[in-house]
Amino acid sequence: MSFSPKEYAEALYEILESDVKQNNVAESFAALLVKNKDVKKLKVIYEELSKIEKEKSGIINIVVEVASSISSDEKINIKEKLESKLGKKVDLEVKVKKELIAGAKYFIGDKVYDASIKNKLEVLRKNISSY
Repeated sequence: MSFSPKEYAEALYEILESDVKQNNVAESFAALLVKNKDVKKLKVIYEELSKIEKEKSGIINIVVEVASSISSDEKINIKEKLESKLGKKVDLEVKVKKELIAGAKYFIGDKVYDASIKNKLEVLRKNISSY
């Protein structure tokens, strides 16, 4: 049986945080990945495990895609505004995606908030074509 990287990470986190005796956890986990032919998922499992750890520590991971590079002051400003709105500490990653034209796209948990010009143009195109 195969599991998603998130499922593996959640299970591993629960084991590591529990009071259960943890002999050979790494060895058993590696054996499970081999048995399920999921070794290739290890990097993503690690990333998911890091997200879980941050969330449990009250830190939320947010990815912001912007059309052009921003200064470190702008990044700090965005981070502070997000922390103020969400009431949580934010780990912010900024990626440049020129195809957005202008504006930004926010990835917060499983939600996407698209405030890009590309998205606004696509919505406009769909609305016009429906007439």
